Amino acid sequence: MAAVASAQLAADVQTQLADFAEQLAVRALDHLVVSRLAQASPTTYAALGLAGLLDSEPVTVASGDTITNPHTHDELHLDRAGTLLSHPDEHFRNVYGWGTADLDALTLFTRLQRVLAATHSVHTDLLTPPGEQPLLEAYLLGFSVDESVSPPRLKVGVRFPGSQTVTNAYPLDETWSIQVTATGAFVEDVQALVAAPFDVTLTPPSGTVEIEVTSGLVAAPPTGQGPVLLLGEDGGTRLTARTARFAVGFAVTWDPATNTAGGEPTLDVELTGGHLVLSLEGSDGFLSSLLPETLDVAVDLTGQWRPSTGLVFTGGAALTVSVPVDVAIGPARLTEIELAVRIGESLAVDVRSTAVLSLGPFTATVTGVGAAVELRFTRGNLGPLDFGIGLLPPNGLGLAIDAAPVSGGGFIGYDPSTGRYSGRFQVDVGEVGVGAYALLDTRLPGGDLSYALLVRLSATFPAVQVGFGFALTGVGGLLALGRRLDVDALRARLASGSVFAELDSAFPVAPGITVVGPTAQLVWAGLVTFDLGVFIELPGPRRVVVIGTASATVGNPSGGTPYLQIRLNVLGELDLQKSTVVFDAALVDSTLLEVLQLTGGAAFRLSYGADPYVVLTIGGFYPGFSPTPLVFPASLTRIAMTRGTPSDALYLRFEGYFAVTTNTVQFGASVEAVINLGSFNIRGTLGIDTLIERSPFHFECQIQASVAVRWKSHNLGGLTLKGELSGPGPVIFRGKVSFDILWVTISFEHTFTLGSPVAALLAAVDDVLGLLADELARTDTLRVVGGNDPAVALAAPPTSGPPILSPVGQLAWSQRTAPLDLLLEKVAGAPVTRPQTITATGTQVAGPDTDWFAPAAFTNLADADALARPAFERMSGGVRIGVPGTDDGPARPVTVTVKQIRIPAPPVVVGNTGIFPPWFVLAGAARLGTTLPTPVVPALTLTEETWQVVGGDGATVSGGLTQTQAHQLARAASDVAAVPTADLVPAFAF
Repeated sequence: MAAVASAQLAADVQTQLADFAEQLAVRALDHLVVSRLAQASPTTYAALGLAGLLDSEPVTVASGDTITNPHTHDELHLDRAGTLLSHPDEHFRNVYGWGTADLDALTLFTRLQRVLAATHSVHTDLLTPPGEQPLLEAYLLGFSVDESVSPPRLKVGVRFPGSQTVTNAYPLDETWSIQVTATGAFVEDVQALVAAPFDVTLTPPSGTVEIEVTSGLVAAPPTGQGPVLLLGEDGGTRLTARTARFAVGFAVTWDPATNTAGGEPTLDVELTGGHLVLSLEGSDGFLSSLLPETLDVAVDLTGQWRPSTGLVFTGGAALTVSVPVDVAIGPARLTEIELAVRIGESLAVDVRSTAVLSLGPFTATVTGVGAAVELRFTRGNLGPLDFGIGLLPPNGLGLAIDAAPVSGGGFIGYDPSTGRYSGRFQVDVGEVGVGAYALLDTRLPGGDLSYALLVRLSATFPAVQVGFGFALTGVGGLLALGRRLDVDALRARLASGSVFAELDSAFPVAPGITVVGPTAQLVWAGLVTFDLGVFIELPGPRRVVVIGTASATVGNPSGGTPYLQIRLNVLGELDLQKSTVVFDAALVDSTLLEVLQLTGGAAFRLSYGADPYVVLTIGGFYPGFSPTPLVFPASLTRIAMTRGTPSDALYLRFEGYFAVTTNTVQFGASVEAVINLGSFNIRGTLGIDTLIERSPFHFECQIQASVAVRWKSHNLGGLTLKGELSGPGPVIFRGKVSFDILWVTISFEHTFTLGSPVAALLAAVDDVLGLLADELARTDTLRVVGGNDPAVALAAPPTSGPPILSPVGQLAWSQRTAPLDLLLEKVAGAPVTRPQTITATGTQVAGPDTDWFAPAAFTNLADADALARPAFERMSGGVRIGVPGTDDGPARPVTVTVKQIRIPAPPVVVGNTGIFPPWFVLAGAARLGTTLPTPVVPALTLTEETWQVVGGDGATVSGGLTQTQAHQLARAASDVAAVPTADLVPAFAF
């Protein structure tokens, strides 16, 4: 290049020479390789050009070019091979514009003509009419361009008819054979339209087209002989297989809806039971001391190439091989070398090693360290190819120690595909064991650049008595950074075994959240073991979660299944944001007396917030009770003892439940027995379910019993009894008895009334307004909302006269006799002669004052409503009067005796007056221990839910109601319904 620059030549000639010199080496290499290929194998030369891997085009001399002569430019593009194999549609689009409006048909037909001409058996003519697409005539085939669609397609004309079905096998020797199966039927002048990537559509002038061709080269040894030798020689380096198959296929299917046929070619290769044996016989002494005599690699490979999918491999065991070695390098020893071949956009070979380092009682193992050699199919330092080499970091580190009384070890692994480090460590020091488990994710969802860490520690030691028969046998803890607690995932696994079986799913990634908590193991009386963990989710704290397991075992002296084996998984949650307490429990892997399986679950729900409730259940609920909107896990099933399955000779099942809600008590039990005697079986059941409502008092008891004799699934005879007992006032029993004989059923049912109706304990109320008017005269119904003054203490309220209230705040009047703005049907348990609604209005009334009321105490609810509706609801019990704040009124002098008590001064609130910069004020506040006021504007506020009554046309009849009042009005009218008011949250920004 320096010589060109120093030569006395014109500037344009110097530029041309500089460009020529820069490309000389690459072009010379391309020319030598391509020229030799064209001479040695003209067919391969033409095929590479058609495949787009070789460009060999005439070059004309441009005007002003004084150094270039007309010539043929040869350029080898092996960098396109990876795309051709993996994405042939993209490859042909880049080379020929295939699948686009810019299809280069002239280049495609020119290269196809070269391939056909290279066979020396096909005469071709390439026609290029001016202003039109080219045409290629090749004996009985014609190639043209179909421009009636966009992008254009290739049109291939077949000028001969055919109809043949062939299924033959052609043995080549006792091992190899060619199997051909071909079925075809088509008429003369069939047109084939080829669209990208290789979708073929055949259109005959008449009739149909059906073609299916499969041709395969199959290798299978005769019975009793060993594998087939595919490559190499016996006793040396060789490739063998139990069977081998190489097949080419093309299938065309007829579509009667469009009178066309479509198809796609396939190339298949399959090796089963293959072995690649590398013989190292004859290697020098150094290699012989390092490597074994032979390396045997199992190969099971199945691959297929389609134009639409490219080359797809399944299996691929031959792409990785592990070579055992034994090389000592000082205190280290090399034990294994792993070779892996990766084929894609490039050809890469990874060489990884495993080394063991021993230092006294310590042993360290490093896996995966090595180098990667990559040959990229792109122009680079090797002309048409680019060569590179790089370091492969280790993907695992193992540590072990064996120095009595200390023993143990651990392993840390790295997965580069997910960016995850994982490790486990366990060390025993005498009777004390210490364990650790850790996960570190450095590649988070959404491209977050932070990390997520999970560490669990544990230690076990001899029992330490802590009192009341309990002994501490283990402690530990858990720390999760950038992760949260997924209580739903933990609850879903409650009945499946270990709650902590998958820490990754139990603590999913959540940037900005931290979970921390201790764990402990306790043993009571040497019989029951408790494993407990208490975890706190921060910031906040947001929630506190308790996870535990209680297990007990009573052994069998004979060594069989324990007489008693109980395991109870428990999950508890205190949600400080929702103001709820939740506990769930489930029996897992529990047995009794070797034959009875123990199953079932329990649940507890408590809300202490704006919507209080409490629910406790052991084994579920009464059949007609719906705990909606509460959600319980699938592990909440009946507490049951089961022997066998219904198909066993003897099947027994005992189950029961108990539940308490705000207004009900529920319990029940049942027993089922099945006896199988060959094709005959007897099934009997007995069960009882009871529901007791507290207010108003009511009970229901359902009883059922049955026995049936069957042959297989056909009923031969049986007896069924169903009964329902409800009360009081009067007690009613409804019973039904059914007899089954073959296909005939005879039933008898009757209702029995026991006792007389209970007289009303309270007289009906005529005037509800009069009852509430008495509440206005009571002084204890008045209070002040928001009027607490820490500097003022009120004396005890007077027994007579006006009440003493703080002048700060808002006046409120509230009573508990009956809710306002509700269609009342009962008051304090007494019926109302006619439904009445009481409202409170006034010029100074600012709004309602709500309180908790039980709807069932003031309305007549149907049984279904009583079970499904909330037991308590916030309704208007009074009114708010005036507005918050103070208002000057009449004044009178009052003599006040003051007793002074000195207390520590409250913190000084430092505010920024604008004189000092914010950082200065913040630093001063931190040094003085004072607080800074931080005004917060809520982005979202919560209000009480309201209901409305809508008509059949969807129009609102009445709105702004409580749930109970909306249902009351809907019952009193026709063609209306009670629905919640839509509460749409607008878009807002934090």
